[in-house]
Amino acid sequence: MEGLTGKVLITGGSGSLGTAIVKRARDEKWDCKITVMARNESKMNLIRSQFPEVTCIIGDVRDLNWLTTVFPGHETIIHAAAIKIVPVAEASPREAVQTNVIGSLNVAQAAIEAKVKKVIGISSDKACGPTQYGLTKRLMEGIFREATTWGDTEFVCCRYGNVLKSANSIVPLFERQIAEDKPFTITHLAMTRFWLSMKQAIDLVLFAASSALYSGEIIVPKAPAMKLVNLAKALDPNREVVEIGIRAGERLQETLIVREEAMHTLEYPNSYAVYPPTKNYQHSHLPFQFEYTSENPHHWLSVEELKELLKDS
Repeated sequence: MEGLTGKVLITGGSGSLGTAIVKRARDEKWDCKITVMARNESKMNLIRSQFPEVTCIIGDVRDLNWLTTVFPGHETIIHAAAIKIVPVAEASPREAVQTNVIGSLNVAQAAIEAKVKKVIGISSDKACGPTQYGLTKRLMEGIFREATTWGDTEFVCCRYGNVLKSANSIVPLFERQIAEDKPFTITHLAMTRFWLSMKQAIDLVLFAASSALYSGEIIVPKAPAMKLVNLAKALDPNREVVEIGIRAGERLQETLIVREEAMHTLEYPNSYAVYPPTKNYQHSHLPFQFEYTSENPHHWLSVEELKELLKDS
């Protein structure tokens, strides 16, 4: 898949996704100039030292005035800044709203003022049938859909589940537990999750950036699913698994498309496209009351496929 071109700014770019995009841009020699904006100075310093070709800016999406200063001149904005660790967001709803909702509104307003060509929002499965944290991501999607009517900037969201080996993934936890010779800890033995490699997550962003998509749509990958207990056993079949109880805001299953969206969702070979409800002239051919959940995924992830995904993460 072709890489990004032109001038690109990544909000929250010192996180797992932003760092992986920067590394892939270098490895594949993308024809682009990347600016990373984030508020974590320690992570930013690591990027600055590892990728001197990247412009690093300390900043917060909560600061609209600063965004209107740094956005001009960029053609693409990847909006990855978010409070995303569910228990943290559940315990600090004000902070989640300030970053995930107000920050997203600021990004939309600043992008339109700066005449940015396209904004790609990084959403979450938690935006489907949302509770507290998920509501903030659902509102981000809604803000970006409305923003398509404010100016000429195009807005597209990528909605997906877990990325293997990302900072907040369970895989690094399992790897630490193996290294420390401790039992695997799982919150519920029946829990299932969708899984993407980091390469696949970046491919989804590239698809959103390069394709002639309808402004306002949400791209959902056809990701495989796997029970967490099976994931643990794939990493170490002989290690004990201990159930520790579901955390605040956590779900047994993930959902990427809810029934109410299926009426305005189109299916493609590798993804789904959820259109705004006002654009339901795009007739869906999905089954009546279709839902896309990790309990009933496109396909179940095999151990062999998991090992291949881990190589790309």
